[in-house]
Amino acid sequence: MKKVIVWGNRIEYDFYYKYFETECLKLNMEIKAVILNEEGMFSTVDGIEVIKIDELVAWRYDYLIDMNQGERELVQNILKLLNIPPEKVILARVFKLPSFDLDRYIKVRESRVSIIANQCWGGFTYHSLGMQFLSSFINLYVMSEDYIKLLRNFDYYMDLPLHFIREEYEPNLERNYPVLGLDDVTLHFNHYRDSDSAIDSWNRRKSRINRNNMFVCMTLSCHKDIEEFETLPFQHKIGFSAIPYGGGAEDICFLPMPGKDYLEKYYERSMGLFINHVAEIPGNEFKYYDILKLLCNEKDFMRVKF
Repeated sequence: MKKVIVWGNRIEYDFYYKYFETECLKLNMEIKAVILNEEGMFSTVDGIEVIKIDELVAWRYDYLIDMNQGERELVQNILKLLNIPPEKVILARVFKLPSFDLDRYIKVRESRVSIIANQCWGGFTYHSLGMQFLSSFINLYVMSEDYIKLLRNFDYYMDLPLHFIREEYEPNLERNYPVLGLDDVTLHFNHYRDSDSAIDSWNRRKSRINRNNMFVCMTLSCHKDIEEFETLPFQHKIGFSAIPYGGGAEDICFLPMPGKDYLEKYYERSMGLFINHVAEIPGNEFKYYDILKLLCNEKDFMRVKF
């Protein structure tokens, strides 16, 4: 059972208490103390001692659960001043997952999984779970043909330096972005303004990739993509498809998209945009899968059957 201290304002504590209580009843954690930003109001809450933030250094605990929704820069500065390492902090929002389990969440964090994805699903997932980006495939996209090519010879391509190809226009951001290459593979860094910042981020995050625990994700738009994805030499992978697949493959996740009018209004008929929003916590889309089970490589990760 993990010993935790929770920190935030009294309204946030009130909101999250039902989630915390569930984990306590499951014997996954015990709340040792509560830190409220409104100091001096209470000595206890729900029978738990209320302490001040500067008293935290005298307490022994496994994790600090951060409930603070605003003023993130201030929160980060306080954590640095108190010498609390990021790996000791859990963002409270992860408790909102419909199938959240603290033990499984900690297992995912400690596994240091590197998510390799051909669009922003990996970045959305890392951010939602409050985990460090352990992948260079963040804030970019790769077309299916190039992505398959890269995955088939992953070590070769990942050992190459990026080179500049051209600039393209990003209509949503109303600006140009750099298109870079690894030999004959093209990567679209559509969230970057220039090639220097894109290359710097790529190299920094590439050095964090855990080759012993890579999770490969791909958005599949046609039967050819599905068939090629099936043959990729990765044990831990998932392909998201809006196309029913009769092969019975465990690594193909069929997500039937909502109605045409809904897609055109919110997602420009894009499967990639849709699955990105499914990955958001809390988000506005139904969670078809249990992301923690998926990243733990458990077979029963789907929450629904079609």
